[in-house]
Amino acid sequence: MSSPVARAWSIDDLRRIARRRLPRAVFDFIDGGAETESTLRANRAAFERVRFLPKVLVNVAQVDTSTTILGGPSKLPIAIAPTGAIGFGRRGGDVAIARAAAGLVRDGDLILFDGGTTTLQVACHLDPELRATAVTNSPPIATALAEHPGLRVSVVGGELDRDMLVTVGAAAVAAIRELRADICFLGVCALHPELGVTTTDLEERHVKRAMIDASAQVVALAGPGKLGSAAQFVVASLDDLTHLVADRSAPPDVLAAARERGVEVVSA
Repeated sequence: MSSPVARAWSIDDLRRIARRRLPRAVFDFIDGGAETESTLRANRAAFERVRFLPKVLVNVAQVDTSTTILGGPSKLPIAIAPTGAIGFGRRGGDVAIARAAAGLVRDGDLILFDGGTTTLQVACHLDPELRATAVTNSPPIATALAEHPGLRVSVVGGELDRDMLVTVGAAAVAAIRELRADICFLGVCALHPELGVTTTDLEERHVKRAMIDASAQVVALAGPGKLGSAAQFVVASLDDLTHLVADRSAPPDVLAAARERGVEVVSA
């Protein structure tokens, strides 16, 4: 019997399959757009106006698909932009950043894990010989940490955000404020050289801020699509960070701004 994907004849067919198989938060992230989705609607309308006219009896012995994109040559007429939460779509997409960040942990540390796909990868790439205590507000990360033989794992209570799969609210903030963590791995929605770390959710902002205040070291984890951008709610300034772990293709101006503020930049 062939797989459902093999029987898909269009993007709409693939979308229906994905909706049935993927967790809601993952599907919505891949399927949707940002903010009001006005650009997404405009793009869909533009594609609806495109019609391909089939040609027959055409010599295809030599086909040139190259073109120019943003003033540079491209072998194909498509381009892929930097994208946050790349671990949703490609297994291991955040591994380089995660491995670099995991090397900052020491035996005996109390580690705070914020939610997110990159922080999840850090949890999966800790040294197997590590002996430490881990605290997180993310049930998926707690499950991954439970596989580590040398960790004591605690889960922060509170109201579960069904989309982000993290606990938020007053109870979560109060529990985190009782901690004195050695190191915090902070998931980053957006990081701007002037505005600092920002996020799109106010409740999530309060939890992230509590984690920063409770930690001696604050390690921001940021893929290239998250650097140089800003969201609605300010979490922290660059001065509140001790480390920034970023992809080697990260914007140089953002990395330079972080270094000027005393942040140790780790390139993955």
